[in-house]
Amino acid sequence: YGLTLPLEGDTVKLCVDVYTDWMMALVSPRDSMPQPVVKEPNMYVQTILRHLYNVFVPRPEQHSLNHIRLCQQVLTAVQKLARESVSMARETWEVLLLFLLRINDTLLAP
Repeated sequence: YGLTLPLEGDTVKLCVDVYTDWMMALVSPRDSMPQPVVKEPNMYVQTILRHLYNVFVPRPEQHSLNHIRLCQQVLTAVQKLARESVSMARETWEVLLLFLLRINDTLLAP
């Protein structure tokens, strides 16, 4: 998983960029997205949300500006997805809500 790598390089940022872009298949699919993602967006968005949880897992360099920006990028994309998607399946909503609960539990736990 690229999202579990250290934040020093560009790998995690690029993974977040790809995942947040592909999540928008439920909002406005584009030709640049892989066809499997466009054809089955709910299935892929559910997997993407499960993977994006790793961005919020505490790291030694947790308070870096880069980490904060990545978290903001993910949350902004999730907010757009929740507000603008017209074809999100119930299962995807459930995964999205579980994602939000998990990151809150991770970030707010002592």
